[in-house]
Amino acid sequence: MKKKILTKGVSALLIVSMVFCIYTLAQVRSRGYVMVAGRSVFRVATGSMEPTIQTGALLMARRADINEIGEGDIICYISDDSSTMGMVITHRVTAVRADSEGNVLLETKGDANLAVDAGYVTERQLIGIVVWYSKEGNPVAMVISALTTRIGFLACIVFPVLLVTGLILHNCVRNIRRDMEQMVYEMEHPDVEETPVFTNEEYAAMVERVRRELMEELSKNAENAKKGETGA
Repeated sequence: MKKKILTKGVSALLIVSMVFCIYTLAQVRSRGYVMVAGRSVFRVATGSMEPTIQTGALLMARRADINEIGEGDIICYISDDSSTMGMVITHRVTAVRADSEGNVLLETKGDANLAVDAGYVTERQLIGIVVWYSKEGNPVAMVISALTTRIGFLACIVFPVLLVTGLILHNCVRNIRRDMEQMVYEMEHPDVEETPVFTNEEYAAMVERVRRELMEELSKNAENAKKGETGA
């Protein structure tokens, strides 16, 4: 019973993980990032926002309308600059402007940068406003930063896959060996309690009756064949 419960639990976990992976891949393919319940989590890869947000820190952005954004807010957006095209940028809003048609434009700048960013952030580029970021030395951020390295990828993805594959093969081999041992045991130790279908006398009589009927059939066939040759 425990084994069945464990198997069902592992199967359910694998299904949930597979669904989440498909959902994540679909979002990354369509928009370039993942958002769940209006929240997105990112890891800071550069020091453009230091000392406010350290390199390697984690941050959470909440989906927001561009009209909610004010000067001084930290936002995440998709860059359309040629050097960082398609990348997620986290910078501070230094000014809120509008174009000739009244559309809101956000001027941004990294706290550690000397100049404002080239171009403005539009509503189409905006991901959301930063509502939380980890401080320096945060253990969760450190672990995630380590996992994003090549060694971390091997430790987090490749090694578990190999481990699960090894366990599956081990269980398959163990089951095959157990079945073979059971078969050998049954051959060496026949079940004496099993009630035979026929007694020895009944079995001998059945064999004799089949032999007699077979001989009679062969004799008839031989006679018919001889008559056929004579008639020809």
